[in-house]
Amino acid sequence: MTHSASKAFSLLKKFLIGACVLQAAVHAVPGMAQAPESFPSRPVRLVVGFPAGGAADVQARVLASKLAETLGQQVIVDNKPGAGSNIGAELVAKSKPDGYTLLLAPSAALAINPWLYSRMSFDPQRDFAFIGQFTSFQGLVAVSAGAPFKTLKDLVSFAKAQPGKLVFGSPGNGTTPHLAAELFKSVAHIDMVHASYRGDAAALTDAMAGQTPVVFVNMASALPLIKAGRLRALAVTGKQRALSLPDVPTIEEAGFPGSAVTGWSGLAAPAGTPEAIVTRLSNALKLAVASADLREKLAQQAAEPYFSTPVAFAAFVSEERKRFGKVIRDAQITVD
Repeated sequence: MTHSASKAFSLLKKFLIGACVLQAAVHAVPGMAQAPESFPSRPVRLVVGFPAGGAADVQARVLASKLAETLGQQVIVDNKPGAGSNIGAELVAKSKPDGYTLLLAPSAALAINPWLYSRMSFDPQRDFAFIGQFTSFQGLVAVSAGAPFKTLKDLVSFAKAQPGKLVFGSPGNGTTPHLAAELFKSVAHIDMVHASYRGDAAALTDAMAGQTPVVFVNMASALPLIKAGRLRALAVTGKQRALSLPDVPTIEEAGFPGSAVTGWSGLAAPAGTPEAIVTRLSNALKLAVASADLREKLAQQAAEPYFSTPVAFAAFVSEERKRFGKVIRDAQITVD
């Protein structure tokens, strides 16, 4: 072999060794096997920790359709209900961080359940890459159409005159409406007795019959009954009036500042998902939230679109966890 041929062979050998090392490095780092700019190249799974047919499921399917338009791949909704949405959240937390398994991230799993369950198999702050908030939705304080309470202050006056006599219903122990009621009790300095139901429907049925004097429920479930005149809305639980009930004041407007509570959902991926993929998903989420048809479909669920960046959503989740934690500790709420 000539000197020039030997030199050429040596260079080729070094090149092949370098290529092998680079390939091994790519496959060794999670999420790097596929270049972020080519993401996604196959369908994406959106895990929902609630049953099919519920408000969260409907919202997820609306979002999935809009994300698919931008991403150019099908987004498949996968319902994994149970343990207050913890089962679905755990599945995503333990999935490969490649952007192909996402969580419809609810306030329950990320901000409330850590305080309700003594043992959780995932850490909401550590185990997720936050993509952005997607929507917010309010609760509602309602009474039967024939109830003597015309305003929230009427209800408070009654509760103060007869401490521990007024019963309020909620869709379940530790649910967002229940926490809204407990915070309201604290701010208003009243004593009410909690009746925990298995969902909004049962609570609303007893409220219409006058068997439960007042209920704190999700607006989506109560709205048709309010519109039909079968229930009277005293207040909404958010910081702003609801678009679907513009004449109904917030709890804070009714004279009880510091008592606002809203539910919310966002989008999250497993921790370790490459930043470029998180950014791609965040941009797709922003376009989805801005679309007129998504806003219209959310309004039908008494939900309102709300977009936030990955950094803002992560900070928001952290603050909400602290806030809900105080309410739960003060009211000594547990589900274990």
